[in-house]
Amino acid sequence: MRHQPRKRFGQNFLVDHRIINQIISTISPKNNDCIVEIGPGKGAITFPLIEHLNHLNVIEIDRDLVSMLESEGQKINHLSVRRTNIRF
Repeated sequence: MRHQPRKRFGQNFLVDHRIINQIISTISPKNNDCIVEIGPGKGAITFPLIEHLNHLNVIEIDRDLVSMLESEGQKINHLSVRRTNIRF
């Protein structure tokens, strides 16, 4: 999906697979871990992370990204996507 980062949300998207793998390795997720990802963006960490978990909750502010994540999440039963209007 092509998505233009929105300055108002402070969006910067992670694309370096080496860094993504290091993050997943550092987290060392286990099947039953309860993890909430805030600001999953396009799912660079979300989709590799969910391969290790029974369920993953994500919270996103950008409605376009929420739609994309929900669409992908329908293929993955154990992904819950929540949209928020709260800006930190």
